[in-house]
Amino acid sequence: MKLTGAPHKNGCTCVDCENLAKTNASLKRFAEELKENAKMQDVDAINPSHYKFSDLEPIEVTERWKLGYNLGTVLKYLARAGKKDPSKEIEDLKKARWYLDRQISNLEKQKVDQLVSQKLADSKVQGTNDLINWGTENHPAYSRSIDSKGC
Repeated sequence: MKLTGAPHKNGCTCVDCENLAKTNASLKRFAEELKENAKMQDVDAINPSHYKFSDLEPIEVTERWKLGYNLGTVLKYLARAGKKDPSKEIEDLKKARWYLDRQISNLEKQKVDQLVSQKLADSKVQGTNDLINWGTENHPAYSRSIDSKGC
């Protein structure tokens, strides 16, 4: 089967043209089936269906509420738990818990850091006052009592 030269006219019944027509028809059906399957399946990697069960997707809530990465990810995993893959619902919930625990840990560290910073700042002020008081109370030039020599 060798097709050479000018293409045959429509309606040609030679073997080569019939085979080519069958092949083209098969390819068209295959392409249409792929398109139909793509419509039936969720092929939108950016906005998949397991996040489209509400008017707002988790990313929109995260942005509107200014949740940040960890809490936004918690929301994402809670939203899709059991919807993306029902067999992985528990896994999604554990992932949500992991990010929530991480957020709590980060907030606790920030709180400790703030308390330590405040204590350091307070101790520097207190330490400076103590030094000033010690210097004025204990230095002979600032002494309020006069010893036996009149100093």
